[in-house]
Amino acid sequence: SYYMGKFKINATREDSSKNINQSFVIHMEEPLLFETRIFKLGNKRICGASFWDWEKKCAYETDSINTGRLIITKLDEINQIVAGTFEITFVSNKCDTVSITDGRFDMKF
Repeated sequence: SYYMGKFKINATREDSSKNINQSFVIHMEEPLLFETRIFKLGNKRICGASFWDWEKKCAYETDSINTGRLIITKLDEINQIVAGTFEITFVSNKCDTVSITDGRFDMKF
């Protein structure tokens, strides 16, 4: 979603036959001001990401160690389209490392 310059992506992956139940969210609380911008996913309050693996009981949030990148490649407020790419790696001492590479989105808001 995109509203008044603030941005959020939610995704869920479920497959009961393989015991997969995962959720992922990227959020940005600072306004998007330019059509193409690169943002560091790190500070969970300003521009961050979270990942949950509900079956394995693992939760991850961006911080100084778990960082990533969000690139807004298109922001068309007239036609209500936002597009971009993202990548992030989550590391945990208690759970497996999770890497999301070549993530992309292209959506209406």
